Amino acid sequence: MFRIGACTVAVSAALGFFQPNAFADEVLAQPSPAALGQVRGSVKDALGRPLAEASLGLRAASGTIVTRTTSDAEGGFAFQGVAPGTYAVIAEKVQYQAGTAIVTVTAGASATAPVTLAARGALDINEIGRASCRQRV
Repeated sequence: MFRIGACTVAVSAALGFFQPNAFADEVLAQPSPAALGQVRGSVKDALGRPLAEASLGLRAASGTIVTRTTSDAEGGFAFQGVAPGTYAVIAEKVQYQAGTAIVTVTAGASATAPVTLAARGALDINEIGRASCRQRV
């Protein structure tokens, strides 16, 4: 029995009304590291040059962003401790169009997801022609 305000409440463990640890194994259970995988990759521009500090998100099939990271100086990135499944790796960077790669993660393995971003402001062929003409004059 325990008291809540002016009422006394009887709790019967025998009937299963109050079992503080009944769901502890389910709530606290975490997958073992061997049951998880990782996603590694690189972010590059259309010419194959690495893009540093691109923002990346790992989107589950449900549409939820599971985790985020940023690419390093060489454009590399990694998502550690990823549950098995299919994900979209979404990369974004200022002055570039967002890029996506689909990847399937398996337990204990590393999946690769290269992402290419196209520049937003590609040069117009007429602009290139005018610039080369001005240089000759």
